[in-house]
Amino acid sequence: MGFRTALLDARFWGASFERAILTIIQTMAAQVAVFTATDVEKLGLTGLSWGVMTSVAMFAGISSLLTSLGKAGATKGRGPGLVEELLPRRSVDPVIASPAPADADPTADIGRPVGK
Repeated sequence: MGFRTALLDARFWGASFERAILTIIQTMAAQVAVFTATDVEKLGLTGLSWGVMTSVAMFAGISSLLTSLGKAGATKGRGPGLVEELLPRRSVDPVIASPAPADADPTADIGRPVGK
């Protein structure tokens, strides 16, 4: 799958957006940890600059998404990152296992060696 194919693949976009959302969450968590540890007056969540923190986190998420797009050509569309691969598409198997007959003995295989 090449770059153009990746742009049309829902799995690629799903994986890319998942990475972007995780980046946003990690950035917010890191900012809360850093700002509360460096400023004693802001030890509560009410003293944090949520507008600035949200802006920084959203910028990080957009950067992650753009990085995924940039790597689509380098990874030949295998995934949004250099070490990731997209999961294979799920195929729907029309064969449904039939239930055991009503008269089948569920204990019939007890004591029989495995694999025989």
